[in-house]
Amino acid sequence: MTVEGWDATFALLVRGPALGMKHALPLMRERGGGSIINTASIAGMQAGWGPLAYSTAKGAVIHMTRCAAAELSPQKIRVNAICPGLIATSIFGTALGLPREGADQMAAMIAERAAGVQPVPKAGLPADIAAAALYLASDDSAFVSGTTSSSTAASPSAAPTPGTPRRPRPSPPSWASPPSSAGDRPGSRGVEPTPGAPASRRLLL
Repeated sequence: MTVEGWDATFALLVRGPALGMKHALPLMRERGGGSIINTASIAGMQAGWGPLAYSTAKGAVIHMTRCAAAELSPQKIRVNAICPGLIATSIFGTALGLPREGADQMAAMIAERAAGVQPVPKAGLPADIAAAALYLASDDSAFVSGTTSSSTAASPSAAPTPGTPRRPRPSPPSWASPPSSAGDRPGSRGVEPTPGAPASRRLLL
């Protein structure tokens, strides 16, 4: 990858969402709150799901979402991210330069093969992502902020790169608490603070 390609990827995938939040915030503050939904990817959560620059940029979006959620929660502005996984759309074929018909055929092939690479035997559909966004935008998620919704029909550690054997799910470190439920605490990730960290920094992010 060229330096120009790397910069273009980050300009689109990281700078774009950052500017979107920047210009939405004044309007949300005037209204007394709001919900920001960023689109990340499972590629930003685990290696092997996408190219280096793309995956790194999506990881940045995930962390930006958590940091923004912690900073904006006092203003009643929630920030969450959706991390699509194996979604059967024509985007894969289009990225390869295929005509629309070929891209649609590739999407159908992905839908057929999804059962073999994730625990839930089906491919995700655009409607699944829309449903997740609708929930995060609605008052039903009023106590949800700083989360990354992995729309993959599986956790990242349970869904391997297509064509590779499934790997056992790793055990969490001894100092980590079990994953929190969606409504436990806005902005939290359900992980205990680093031992010995100053009290001012003991935030559950």
